[in-house]
Amino acid sequence: MGFMVGTKVARAPVALVGPAARPPTDAVVDVVSGVDHVLALTAGGQVLTWGCPEKGRLGRMRKQDADTQDKEEVKALLPQSLTPTALDLGGRVPTAVGAGAFCSFLVCGNEVLAFGLNNYSQLGIELGDGKGVLQEGREVYTPVRVDSLSGKGVAALDGGEHHTLALTKAGRVLAMGRPTYGRLGRPDVDPESDEPVWAPGAVPDVEGAVVVFAGLSTSAAVAGDGRCWTWGSNTSMQLGKSGSAPNADEDEHTPFLLKGGKRMQGKRVTSVSFGGQHSALVAVAGGGGDDANGGGARKRARA
Repeated sequence: MGFMVGTKVARAPVALVGPAARPPTDAVVDVVSGVDHVLALTAGGQVLTWGCPEKGRLGRMRKQDADTQDKEEVKALLPQSLTPTALDLGGRVPTAVGAGAFCSFLVCGNEVLAFGLNNYSQLGIELGDGKGVLQEGREVYTPVRVDSLSGKGVAALDGGEHHTLALTKAGRVLAMGRPTYGRLGRPDVDPESDEPVWAPGAVPDVEGAVVVFAGLSTSAAVAGDGRCWTWGSNTSMQLGKSGSAPNADEDEHTPFLLKGGKRMQGKRVTSVSFGGQHSALVAVAGGGGDDANGGGARKRARA
């Protein structure tokens, strides 16, 4: 779809939002993206969206425009979809933004707003009557309050293809959406089931989390002391389990406390990123040795 009308590949940095953009906006303090849509949060509390509008992920286009398959209509709508445009939030001031592959989230005080694809209840909204593409609540085209997450102290969210992780101010992790491969990390749901799980539930054994990460069918959480837990699909050993372990390539249905071996001694994890079937992490000096990377008393966190 490209970054702007007439440009599908940006071969050099382009200012789309911020003081250097045309027209200029407030300074941008956070940017998140899904498969092909972007949200930017400004210092003034505005949220600008742009990219592919399908299934409501931009939160500002009518269903008939967002989902049109007519090539001429899509072309005519490009200035609207590809121009960073502020959402009308009715006076709410967001403090955080999050994105899944095809959906978006805003944290506004103690409220969580969401929009976009909800085919596996990854927005935390229960699906209604109907089947397939006609099922009620399958797509949300404007920001709506998520009752199941609001009032729970949610500070940040990150989404995968069909699931979402919510991080609370108390360091707890909540998960909802598609349960297959164990990506929700919850023992109260069946990882062999493909039924949507709309009600957010706590991910066990994760303590003091400060950031969460969701891949296509994988999940991770990092604590302030550098401990890192991963769970979900592990078909390509993307969860970081030891290759010598007897279950090295098996999925993890509940959080696995990452053990880094000698290379991780004295280091702490600060960030994780998932690709399609691989992952990467950033570790910096200053960790707590073996205990911070899966040894010692922390072994109880391995479910």
